[in-house]
Amino acid sequence: MKKRNLVEIKIDKKRFVILFLALAISLISSLKIYSYIFPQEQNVSYVIGEVEIFVNGIWIPLKAGVDISNATIRVKKGTEMRIGDKIIRSEDDDAEFSISQKGEFIVEKGTLIVSKEGEEEKEKQIINVKTPDVKTPEKELKESEKIQEKTELTKSDEPQKYPGEQSTEEVFPRIVRVSIKDAEERDGIKFLKTRKAKIEVEIENIDEVRIGNIVQIPKSGKVETVIYLNEGENKIDITGLDSSGKIIDTRSEIVYVDTKPPEVKIPKKIKFQ
Repeated sequence: MKKRNLVEIKIDKKRFVILFLALAISLISSLKIYSYIFPQEQNVSYVIGEVEIFVNGIWIPLKAGVDISNATIRVKKGTEMRIGDKIIRSEDDDAEFSISQKGEFIVEKGTLIVSKEGEEEKEKQIINVKTPDVKTPEKELKESEKIQEKTELTKSDEPQKYPGEQSTEEVFPRIVRVSIKDAEERDGIKFLKTRKAKIEVEIENIDEVRIGNIVQIPKSGKVETVIYLNEGENKIDITGLDSSGKIIDTRSEIVYVDTKPPEVKIPKKIKFQ
């Protein structure tokens, strides 16, 4: 009887260990899923200097205690701020950055110095902007010449086409057209009577479109977005990129916003003598 009781106790311990491991694994999985669905807020603890946040097409001053998840931040030269447990500084020039859902710093302009409180100098992280391959006029001219030569060679080497056969010409990545709803164009400048601009961009073989600071992933041959402009003259930059972040094509639109009502001139009264 004693031996049988010992065997039963061993079996119970084994079941307990298996149950404990199963509960631990399920708890860890639940925490990972929760952190993915509900990412941790990126709150600003303090700001020493000038920091701005990009909201509705304009830069406004940023104050401490604000969640900056999925926002673009501009840090002026010599400014220090704290986000969570990290201290961010910009020493040499102004910097612009955003924070991904994984908590990674994506620098769009300038250089950031990121560290933790009490960290040694050698452990500080310096993050630079990932500069894309920007096309110069000379480079664009050479590439256009290469494209033209390639097109001519393709046309000369292509086999004879028969009636009803479809063309298989290569479509090169480009921005086809940019339009702004309700805008009146005069001398190459578009005029709007409202600060709200609805922009539509038609593209071919482009993986990502940036309209100002707004990033769009096209699901078809065009993208649409709405941005808010300032009173007066505005310059809107449209950039087309491939999947690696390389700039393929760029466009710029000048939009003049005038929301003031037209002046009504009252005719002077005519006096009769």
